[in-house]
Amino acid sequence: MKKMKIMTIITIMAVAVFATSQVNALSVSINPEHPEPGDKITVSLPAESNVSGVTIQVCVGDICRLPEPMEKVGDEYIYSFYVNETADVHLNFTIAYSNGTSIWDDSTHFKVEKSGGGSTPGFASVIAVSATAGAFLIMKRRTKL
Repeated sequence: MKKMKIMTIITIMAVAVFATSQVNALSVSINPEHPEPGDKITVSLPAESNVSGVTIQVCVGDICRLPEPMEKVGDEYIYSFYVNETADVHLNFTIAYSNGTSIWDDSTHFKVEKSGGGSTPGFASVIAVSATAGAFLIMKRRTKL
C-alpha cells in the first residue's frame, strides 16, 4: 500500500513538471513553411508586453551561428537568414523579460530541402507498376503453354 502511494505521488509530480515545462512553448512562425536551399527564411514570434528582447541562434546541421538579436517590428520579433544547402535547422531562442529574468527555448526545428515537385514516384507507385508487370508476365507465360 505504501508503494502505491509513493508511485501515485511520483506520477503526480512528473505530470506537474511536464505540464509546467509546456507553458514556455513559443509560438514561432517560419516563412516559407517548407524552405528550399537558397530561400530567404523569416522567423517571427509574437512580442509579449513584458519582453525586453529576443536573441536567436540558428544551427544548420551541427554548426551553430553566433546568437543575433531579433528585430521588433510592430507586435512581432523578426529575424531573416539564408540556408544554401539541404540541412536540418534548429533555432535557439533567449527571451529576456523586463523584470531581468530570461528563458531559453530550443524546441523549434525544421528541414531545408528541395521539394520533389511530384517528379519522383512514390513507393506505392513502384509497387503498383511492379505488380502489374508481374501479372502481365504470368499471363503471357500461361498463354504460351
